[in-house]
Amino acid sequence: MKRTLLAASALAALLGCNHEAAAKADTSAVLANVNGTRITQAMLEATVHAGIQDAAKAESFLKDPALQPQRAQLVHQLATQAAIEQLAAKAGIENDPSVQMNLAQARANIYASVLASRAAGNATPTEEQMKAFYEEQVAARKATGQGQDLPDYAHIDPRVKEMLPRLVQQAQFQKAQEAFQKDLKTQVPVTYADGLQSPEAEY
Repeated sequence: MKRTLLAASALAALLGCNHEAAAKADTSAVLANVNGTRITQAMLEATVHAGIQDAAKAESFLKDPALQPQRAQLVHQLATQAAIEQLAAKAGIENDPSVQMNLAQARANIYASVLASRAAGNATPTEEQMKAFYEEQVAARKATGQGQDLPDYAHIDPRVKEMLPRLVQQAQFQKAQEAFQKDLKTQVPVTYADGLQSPEAEY
């Protein structure tokens, strides 16, 4: 969850989120004041809902008393982001060529990650998906002469089964990333000048 929220706030920054403009129309509670730039409850809620696609989980993150430390951490993250933006503006580096180059690369990486995540889906894996994943892993190990003593799915250690949802989601995301690379080449073809086609380039 933390990684997802980090990506969400990073995307907001890269897309040019204007804290001052948003604050003028925002009358929600002020959670932090960064040298005049307000971090508000509405901004926190928007960040959480952008980072957690499951509405029920997002609301739980926002309201569960036990998650107050995580909410405080996210507010601190947003405040730090605003502070860095102020310092960067003061230094006048927005139009620095190296900054623009790095922002463009970071933006592309975030777009790719979000598109792959959407393709993979955020739903909790079903029992059938976990069983298929486990059996696939066992078969792969047995094919290499290992894992002959691994139990079948019905008899796996509860601690192993507890880990399966996360492992299945990771595998789904990996497959979605690979599919994304193929889809990218199909939908957005690129041609190169002579001598500039790198044979090892993924795209």
